[in-house]
Amino acid sequence: MRETIWCKKLFDTSIQAGKLALSMQKDIINEGKDIIREDKEDDMHYAMRQAKTKADVMVQDMLLKAMMDDRDILTLDVEEESDLVACFPCQDERYTLVIDPIDGTLQYLNQSDTYSICSAILHQQDILTAVVYFPKRDTLYCYEPQYGARFFMNASQCDFQDGKVIDAQHALVKRIYKNDRVKEEIWKVMEAAGYEIIDDRTCCCPDALLACMRKEAIAYLSDTRNIRDILVGAILS
Repeated sequence: MRETIWCKKLFDTSIQAGKLALSMQKDIINEGKDIIREDKEDDMHYAMRQAKTKADVMVQDMLLKAMMDDRDILTLDVEEESDLVACFPCQDERYTLVIDPIDGTLQYLNQSDTYSICSAILHQQDILTAVVYFPKRDTLYCYEPQYGARFFMNASQCDFQDGKVIDAQHALVKRIYKNDRVKEEIWKVMEAAGYEIIDDRTCCCPDALLACMRKEAIAYLSDTRNIRDILVGAILS
């Protein structure tokens, strides 16, 4: 199936791009984007949107090169401007290639392990295939119709066929995950009510979502989600 071929290309390239991102992370600098600050936008969110590095463009170009054979049918929805973007002339949006090369650039700059490489192909807004790779954790989540939703631990040492099918069912506990943008006054109320509150920076967005699916947590509170979380949600659903 074409979706499986596309997914394998994105899978293989994401792992290679992850190696590049890892090799650059120690000495990377923030080149920044020239963006307009949104009304009432807080400093942290503005800094996250403004962050940009050479790795963002290089990783995106690696993914674009991998999909070049289908440039006549893939419309682009990508984060960065580069010369390769012009090589994809299609504008009919029947099939859309979505790329966020370094989702969490500010975390990448801060030497965190929570950034990810995200890509997907949509058919008229429905996700045909999606790949979310966390290079520093070497974990990968992907979906395509033939194999379904799968998880790869030590992904750089795995073949595309090796993934573990994602399963979800267990007992419910009084636990809540949150991202760091949720206001303190909100989660403090729940903590006072006896809930265990876990910041997703101590684990990983997919782990938090999976915990909710398995009924190991009651909710995942979030504010201002990004493409990584949207794609991971799509894979797991």
